[in-house]
Amino acid sequence: MPKEQTFAPVYQIDARGADAGAVERIRGVLAQHAKAIAGQGKAMQSAQRFQSTGVA
Repeated sequence: MPKEQTFAPVYQIDARGADAGAVERIRGVLAQHAKAIAGQGKAMQSAQRFQSTGVA
């Protein structure tokens, strides 16, 4: 079985001058983005597993 690959995006955002609320909103958006990427990765793994074995 192939080794599981991981993906960890790194963001560098210049938020100088932003208030705390704006920073928290940015963090929330990035957290949602990370969850979406993780979900896509799981779906891709499942599709690849199904394609190679016929079992989901």
